Order: sequence, then C-alpha cells, then structure tokens
Amino acid sequence: MTGSSKSETKWNHINQIIRDKKIGILMVQETHLTEERKNNLEKVFSKRMLIFHSGDPKNPTSKGGVAVVLNHNLINVQGAEMTEIIPGRAMMVSSNWHKDEVINILIVYAPNITEHEERENGVFWRRIRRLEKNQKIFH
Repeated sequence: MTGSSKSETKWNHINQIIRDKKIGILMVQETHLTEERKNNLEKVFSKRMLIFHSGDPKNPTSKGGVAVVLNHNLINVQGAEMTEIIPGRAMMVSSNWHKDEVINILIVYAPNITEHEERENGVFWRRIRRLEKNQKIFH
C-alpha cells in the first residue's frame, strides 16, 4: 500500500474509531488522498468503509482534501453518490437513510483566515453561496 506511515496510522485509527464507537458517517479533512490511495484503502478496509473523497486538484498528497467515510456495517450505502462542489474543499454525499429517506452530508474545508489569505476565505464562501443559489446543490 502506498502512502506515508502517518497516513496509514490515521486511516487505521479511523477504521478503529468507526468500529468501536459505532459511527455510521465520519467526515475527514486534510485527507491528502489520491484516487489510487483511496482505492487501496477501500480494499484494505472493505469490510467496513466506503470512502468518498475530493482532493486538491494541484497537489492532492500534500494539501487539503475532504472525505466522507460511510460504515456499511451500520448504514445502507447502496446508491450513495458524491457531488464535488469545490475540488479539495467541499463536497456532498447523498445516501439512503431510514425507510425511503435520503440523507445529504455536506463537508466543507474552508481556507484559513490569515493575514495574507483573508480574501481567499471570503471568496470561497461567496462561491459556495453562488453555487447554492444557481445550481440548487443543497436542495
């Protein structure tokens, strides 16, 4: 399996947490995942985890990334699907819930507000708001 030992430890810990604490849905930031790495993780943890992720388009292994981990021992993941909203920063996963209900899970990893990046944070949230209005992504 490719990936740093720190990353492997993180995903082993995630597997343990969702098993021991009986967590059905877990959202993760700073995933630093590639599609290949995600596929490898799903093979290793195939008894429990289905992972949806969105990585940073320019530097997926060292910057940002968000994921939604579904524990298919606890929830029905059949038909679950992902909508990428802002690559590496925001995505929504829709999954079956109780009876005929669907649950929409939104994960957002906004840019930090620093002296130099305050503008980037505002631009990010305006973009989310514009997408919500124009594309009805949250309805």
